[in-house]
Amino acid sequence: MEMKGDVRRGRTTALFVVVLFAVILVVAYSAYPVGVGGPPASTTAVETVVSPGIACTDPSLSPDVVQVEANPKFLGLSDGLCYSFLGADRSGTGGQSTTTVYTFDYYNGSVVYPCGNLPRELVVSQIRAQVVANGTQPIVQTAQLDNDSSSLNARSDCGGSPLAVSVVEAELVVVTIPAVLEVNLTLDARSAAQPITSLSVVVAFPGADQTIEFDGVTSGTPLLPGRSVSQISIVSGIPTLVEGGVYGMTIEGHFRDGQPFEYAVQIALVNG
Repeated sequence: MEMKGDVRRGRTTALFVVVLFAVILVVAYSAYPVGVGGPPASTTAVETVVSPGIACTDPSLSPDVVQVEANPKFLGLSDGLCYSFLGADRSGTGGQSTTTVYTFDYYNGSVVYPCGNLPRELVVSQIRAQVVANGTQPIVQTAQLDNDSSSLNARSDCGGSPLAVSVVEAELVVVTIPAVLEVNLTLDARSAAQPITSLSVVVAFPGADQTIEFDGVTSGTPLLPGRSVSQISIVSGIPTLVEGGVYGMTIEGHFRDGQPFEYAVQIALVNG
């Protein structure tokens, strides 16, 4: 009888261990999602790229702007897309009527680097509506659509000398097998005065910085002025990265004559 009691106690202990282990697995799975590999390194809020203007769905829009957006001339150009109101510029007066130009931009979530160092949302198209306020009722006289994205996102007000190496894109790629995160960085030497023989970046990810070497840039295969280069790197550690999040990055390297360069930029991770 004592042997049977020992067997029962052994089975009870084994069952308790199995249940406890299952609970630990469930808690671990909930805390550390598959594909991340462990606890987040930081819970600090991450800045994201914010589009200028006031979105069409924002309740803070003035009644005049709402009426302009609902005008058939505006609707014929917007094609049902949500344009953000940038502002109004009073262009002149005539009698009791005041002429004002309302400007609206449309963003689709894409990111560009006009100055090569800071991300901003891509302006896909722009609508400029000439409005006459005759009394209290805004009247849309004309509305024009500009979908020349290159001119709408042209480099302007960058200040200082252009960077030798500029950011083009920073993609966040989730690989399921094996479960890792990758970052695909693309840089270009649009303003370099001479070939670049070494190039690396240090990205300030949450928890720890990560150095990414551009292996294809060497003295034998330099990055030529006006050309671009990409490098894919597995994200080390277990940071919590946010799609659209803005992170600091340092670009460093050497020109062919041995002169070093180093400067700080920002990148916005977009879904690759």
